[in-house]
Amino acid sequence: MRVGVIGAGPAGIMAAISASQNGARVILFDSNPRIGKKFVLTGSGRCNLTNAHSAPQRYATDDDALLQSAWQQFSQPDLVDYLNQIGLALYATEDGWYYPRSNSAANVVEILGQILCSAGVEFRLEKKIETIHPTGYGFKLVCLNENKPFYVDSLIIACGGKAYPQTGSDGNLNGVIRELGHTFLPSRPALAPMLLEDGVFDDLRGVRLDVGCNLLLDGKEIGSTFGNVIFTEWGINGPGVMDLSYLVENAEKYHYQLSLNFIAGNEDLLRDLLTKARERRLEAQAAFLALLPKKVVRWGFSRAGIADGLLAEALSTVKMIELLSVFTKSVCEVKGVKGYKYAQCSWGGVPAR
Repeated sequence: MRVGVIGAGPAGIMAAISASQNGARVILFDSNPRIGKKFVLTGSGRCNLTNAHSAPQRYATDDDALLQSAWQQFSQPDLVDYLNQIGLALYATEDGWYYPRSNSAANVVEILGQILCSAGVEFRLEKKIETIHPTGYGFKLVCLNENKPFYVDSLIIACGGKAYPQTGSDGNLNGVIRELGHTFLPSRPALAPMLLEDGVFDDLRGVRLDVGCNLLLDGKEIGSTFGNVIFTEWGINGPGVMDLSYLVENAEKYHYQLSLNFIAGNEDLLRDLLTKARERRLEAQAAFLALLPKKVVRWGFSRAGIADGLLAEALSTVKMIELLSVFTKSVCEVKGVKGYKYAQCSWGGVPAR
C-alpha cells in the first residue's frame, strides 16, 4: 500500500513512521524545505515533547469520549516510552516537562529524519498541495508548480491548524478538505497571549510570576488556571492565561474579564506573615514582600490607597479588606487575544465526531 502523508510536523512525522513500520510505502509531503519546522521552535529550542500532567480533561474537544478512548490506547507514559525506544533519550523536569537530554530541538528533528529515511519514507519537500482528487483506488495529489501528480492508495492529512502561519500551517488546505466532504468547526487562536484594556496592570509591565487566573464572561467564571504570566505593553502572556485563551470568542461582541489572584495558594501563609509583622512592628508591605516582587507589592498598596511605610499594626480592617481585594480579585477588561501568528495552536478545524 502506498500512503501519502501531508505535513511533516510532529503529527505527520509520527504518522509516517507508524505507517512505514506497518508495511506501507510512505510519501511525506511538506511545503517547507526541511521537516519538523515547528519542532525547532518548541521549548525555546530545547524541544518540550510532552508533560507528565497531560490528561484528556486538559484538552478541548468536541468529542470527549473519543479523546478518552484514544488516550486509553496511547497515553502520555506510552508516548514517553515510545520516544525513548526510538532513541530520543528524554528526561523530566520537576514541573513535569519532558525534554531530550541533548536539550536540542534541532537534534530531535535530525534523529527523526534519520528514522524516516531508515524506514524508507520518501520525502517530497517544498511541495505545496494544491488539489486532492479521489480516484477509484485512492487519491491524486496535485502540487503547485509541479507538472506530474502523485498517486496514493491512502492519505493522511496532518497539515495542522492556522497557528504560526509563518511555519507553513496557514489553513490553505481547508478548502480542499471541504471539497472532500469534511466539515469544519470555526477556527480561532488558542494558547495565545491575551489583550487587555489599558489601566489596571500598566505599572506591572515586565513582571513575571505565578498567579491564579479566572476568565469571566458577563461576570460568570468560565475557566480558571494557575500558572506563570508576564505583563506586557499590550496585555498579558504566559501559560496561566494562554491556557484560557481558547475560551475567548468575539471579544468585541461579548464581555470578557480577567481576574487575577496574586497570592493564590498562599493565603494562610500571608495571614501568618501579617501576624508576625504586627508583632515585630514591621511595615505592612513586609508581609507581602515575602511572597511577591517589590513592583507588585508597591502596585497593590498604591491601588488600595495605602501609603508606603505604614506599619502592619496600623492597618485597619477596612483597608486590609481593600488590600486583599486588590491582590486576590484584580479585574481587567479583555479586548481579545493575539492572532494566529502568536498562537501556539488553534481551536476548531475538522471535528473529531
